[in-house]
Amino acid sequence: MAKRKRIFKKHELPSDDIITDEYVEQFLLNRMEKRIIDLIYRFRALDTKDIQLALGYKSYPNLVTALKKLYVNRFITRRARPYELRVETKGQNGENQLFHMLDKAGVIYIKNYYDLEKTQDVKWALRDNEVKYEYMEHVLENAHAYAVLEAAIKNNNSKKNNITRKDKIVEAWCDRHLYLRFYNGKEYHFSPDAFYKYYTDGKVYGFFVELDRGTMSVSGTPNYGTFDDKVFFYEMYADAKKEYLGLSKMPTCLVITTTKDRAVALAKSVRAKQQEINRHKVKFLFTTLKLWEHDCFGKIFISSHFEENKTPYTMFE
Repeated sequence: MAKRKRIFKKHELPSDDIITDEYVEQFLLNRMEKRIIDLIYRFRALDTKDIQLALGYKSYPNLVTALKKLYVNRFITRRARPYELRVETKGQNGENQLFHMLDKAGVIYIKNYYDLEKTQDVKWALRDNEVKYEYMEHVLENAHAYAVLEAAIKNNNSKKNNITRKDKIVEAWCDRHLYLRFYNGKEYHFSPDAFYKYYTDGKVYGFFVELDRGTMSVSGTPNYGTFDDKVFFYEMYADAKKEYLGLSKMPTCLVITTTKDRAVALAKSVRAKQQEINRHKVKFLFTTLKLWEHDCFGKIFISSHFEENKTPYTMFE
């Protein structure tokens, strides 16, 4: 017997008690819908426009239709930005103010798709969808940085940077799925904002990403949430491990921040911290979100040694 979709009437969302494994299994999801759910799982929350960017869908109406189907059947849920924090967009302004997160059916789908033991392993809770928007901004910007990179690959407009049609992101996760625990004299743990595994020219590169919004102190008292602390954990992690999320080489850390002045300040801070702790295994590169959006494959990065070497870098150098 053919499976059939369960489509609910407008304003009538299915209740928790009927959303079971059986409910999810009988629902016919197409490739677009599956990719949307998986993307939201990996990056926790995304704007409509960033889902389109990341997945490369040219038909905006088709994407919106898929999002509405998933919402009505509780695979995803959605919220709108507060009016005073709306972003400027061209066309479809109402849809572009929405951001999307997993809902209960989506959690069950992900559990089954990744063969996880229980829904708790999806690392999702209803309260995560209900936090104040101010706390979601970093999540959305983190997802946006990833979407920009995916879009740059798909647009394939970077011949000068040797980007080819075979280039692809093999793996990508946000901090929710990056709890890195290791032992180096004692037990440590930390969570980078994101991790990308990128294939190009027959090689696989690893990148940790730190999305700096300019609100964290560059340096200061240890263990008080300064950028210095992150440098310490990265270096201790590099020193303790022989393999890094399936890679034999420690990933480069891309720091994407707000302004060029902030990038310079962070670069100086990182160099000072590496000298202080006498560890230099991690390569840190710094740029701004504006430059990343303009040409993420270009020579837009400075290193922590930028004062000695004025040459800008690409993310692969």
